[in-house]
Amino acid sequence: MRRARLVGLALACVVIAAALVASAGEKEESKVVLTWDQFKNITGWDGKVAPGEILIPWPEVQKMLDIRLAGMAGAKVKLSWKDFRALVEWSVARSKEDKLPPPADYVITKAAYTGSLSKDVATFDVAMEVSVLRTKGWKRVVLLPATVGVNEATLPKDSYLNVRGNMYELLTQATGVLDVKLSFAATVTEDGGMNSVTFERVPSGTCLLDLAIADKKDGVKVTVAGAQAIKPPAGAKGTVFALPAGNRVAISWEREIKEIKKGPPKLYAQTQTLVAVGDGLVTCREKIVYSIVHAGVRELSLNVPTGVNILDVRCSYLHDWRAEGQTLKLQLEREVKGIHYVDLTYEKAAAEAGGTVDTPVISTADTERERGFVAVIALANVEISGTPKDGASAVDSSTLPPELLGLTPQPVLLAYRYVGNKFAVPLQITKHEDVKVLVTIVDAATFTVMQTPDGRRITSVVYDVRNNRNQFLRVKMPGDPKDCEIWSVSVSGRSARPAVDKAGMTLIPLIRSTGQHLTAFPVEIIYVEKGVKPPAGGKGKIRIDLPKCTQPIMHLMCNLYLPKVGRYKSFAGPLKVVEDFKQLRTQALEGRQVRIRRAEKQAAQIQSAVDEQLRRTARPGVTPIKVNLPTSGTKFKLQKILVLDEDLWIELDYTHWPGYKKRGFLGIF
Repeated sequence: MRRARLVGLALACVVIAAALVASAGEKEESKVVLTWDQFKNITGWDGKVAPGEILIPWPEVQKMLDIRLAGMAGAKVKLSWKDFRALVEWSVARSKEDKLPPPADYVITKAAYTGSLSKDVATFDVAMEVSVLRTKGWKRVVLLPATVGVNEATLPKDSYLNVRGNMYELLTQATGVLDVKLSFAATVTEDGGMNSVTFERVPSGTCLLDLAIADKKDGVKVTVAGAQAIKPPAGAKGTVFALPAGNRVAISWEREIKEIKKGPPKLYAQTQTLVAVGDGLVTCREKIVYSIVHAGVRELSLNVPTGVNILDVRCSYLHDWRAEGQTLKLQLEREVKGIHYVDLTYEKAAAEAGGTVDTPVISTADTERERGFVAVIALANVEISGTPKDGASAVDSSTLPPELLGLTPQPVLLAYRYVGNKFAVPLQITKHEDVKVLVTIVDAATFTVMQTPDGRRITSVVYDVRNNRNQFLRVKMPGDPKDCEIWSVSVSGRSARPAVDKAGMTLIPLIRSTGQHLTAFPVEIIYVEKGVKPPAGGKGKIRIDLPKCTQPIMHLMCNLYLPKVGRYKSFAGPLKVVEDFKQLRTQALEGRQVRIRRAEKQAAQIQSAVDEQLRRTARPGVTPIKVNLPTSGTKFKLQKILVLDEDLWIELDYTHWPGYKKRGFLGIF
C-alpha cells in the first residue's frame, strides 16, 4: 500500500511537471488544465520554483525512500524534470520486482470439528478459516471427503460447494480470509461391542475435535487414534482432542468397564527337578514356573529340605537371595505378575557306601497349589530304587516334560509326579564296584619295515589312536634296547619326546581326542635295529620282531621290503601274507588316513620352514641333514585283525642273497 501511494504521488508530480513545461512555452499534444489554487494545493508551489523543476516536501521523500532523518520536517527537495523522471521509473520498477506469486492458492489456517456420537450414526459440524492467497481467477479449496454426507453448508458470498473426484471443494473468486461452515454425517461400524467411525480430513494449521456421546448411561470410553485430550475450552460439549498432522480421523468408543478392585496375590507353581546320584553326593537342578495372579509380588519364599546346600539361584529381576535354615527367600527388584521362572542348583551329601536318602526337592511356600515332576539319573556305578509316598507317584519317563528330559543326556532311571508341597520319595542307593573299561584304542597300526642283507632294519609304525584319558601310549620296543635306536616320534604331526619306565616300556605322550565320537590322531615312531649278520652262504632264516603295544589294535598292516635279489618262502608268525589291505579297510579308517596325510603335509611344511631357517643361520659348510625312510626292494603285505597284548613277529626263509662284502649295500636294491 505504501508503494502504491508513492506511485500515485509520482503520477501527480508528472501532471504538475507537464503543467510547468506548458507554462515554459513548450508545445505538447495533450494538456492538463488546473486552476491556480488547485495547482498550489497539489504541488505546494510557492512561486519560487523555476519552470521545468519539481519541488517535493521532505516527508514525501521519506515515504518514497523509506528513510528517517531528524530535523528535516520543513525541508524540501528540488529536482530537475530529468532527475524526477528517473526517480519515478526506478520506483515503478522496484514495485514490480516485489510482486512475487504466492506459494499456494490457499491455506486452511485452522479447523474445529464438533461431533456427536451415537450407536448408529456420527454427526459433525466443522468450522474452517481459509486464507485465499491467489488474487485472480477462480480457486478450488478442498474441504471434505465425498465418503461423508453433507447436509448443510454456510459459505462466503459468491462461493459454491462442488464435488470433484472423491472430495468436496469450495469454488470461489474471493480473496483474503473466508469462513466456511459444514455439517455432515459419517457411518458407524460395530465389532464386538466396539463402535468406530473413520473419515479423511484436509490438512490445517490447527485442528481441534470436540466429541460428545449421545448416550452416557453406562459410561463410555472414547479413543481418537494419535490424538491427545486437552483441557476443554469454554463452550465445549464433550471431550476435546488436539488432532495430529495426519489426514485420517479414527474415532472408537465402547462401554467403559469398571476396574475390579485389587485383591491379595495368588501364586501357583509347577516344578521340574533333575536328581543326579553320584559318589556320596546328590546334585539337583530344579526349575520352578510361577503363575502369579490378581497382584504382583516382590518376594518369593521356598522350603529347603534338611541338609541341602544351595549353589546357585537365577531368575528375572533378582535383587538378592538368602537361605536361612529351611527357608529360601528371593528378593526381586520390582513387582512381578503372570508367569515367572526360577532356576535352582543345589546338592545334598549321601553315604559313600550307599543307603537311603530322601529326594531333596525344594518346594514352594505361600502357593495355592503346587505340582511337579522328578527325574532321577545316576552319575556313578550305583543301583537306585525308590518308593514314593505322601502325594507322590511313579510314572513312565516318557511322560516327563521335554524340558526336563533335555537337561541331561543320561538315561532317566526313575520318574515321579507329585501334587502339593508335602511329599516324600526315599531313594535306596546300592554302591557297586567299578570295572575298568577301555579308554584308549588303536584303530589301525601301519608298519613299514625295510630289511637290509647285512642284518640292519629300519621301521616306521603309525598308530591311529583314539584316546579318552590315558597320558601315555606304552610300547615294548623289539630286541635289546642297545640294538634298537629310536630316531623320531611324532603325535598328531608334532614332534614328541618319548620316555622309558622302570619296566623298559617306551612311553609316548598322548593328547586327548576331540569330538563326540573321539576323533583319532596319528602317533608315528621311526626306529633302527642293528640285528645280526646273515649266514655267509646267502641263505637262512630271518626273524623280525615288531613293537608290542599294550592297547588293543583293531587292524594291523605291515609293508615288508626285502632285497630284490633274494627268494623268500615259509612265512610264519601271527601276521598273515595278503595281496591287498583295501578289502579290510573301512570308510572311517580311510577318512582317518586322509587326516593323517594332511597332518603329515602340515608337518612337512613346518619342517621345510625350519630347514630354511637352519640353512640361513648355519655356519659355512654345515648343511642340515634330512632323513627319509627308504622303501625299495621286494614288497610283501601282511596283516592281522584284532591284536590283544601279544607278541608280534615275522619269520621267513631266504635264499640267493649275495655276500654283503662282495657287492656292498648299493648293489642289492
